[in-house]
Amino acid sequence: MTLIYPTASNAAHPARLSPAYRSTIKRSPSKPLIPMRHTLSELTGPVYGHETVREN
Repeated sequence: MTLIYPTASNAAHPARLSPAYRSTIKRSPSKPLIPMRHTLSELTGPVYGHETVREN
């Protein structure tokens, strides 16, 4: 299965299991994650153009 979403943003997030943060020991997955195919709603969405979105 190929990933469609870019994975570069994953480096900005902490690891799922960080022993220095003891609460992650209980909350982090104990089994490997299961990759799932993206649904149509995740692959498509509104297109607003290339301009910056402004308030007014």
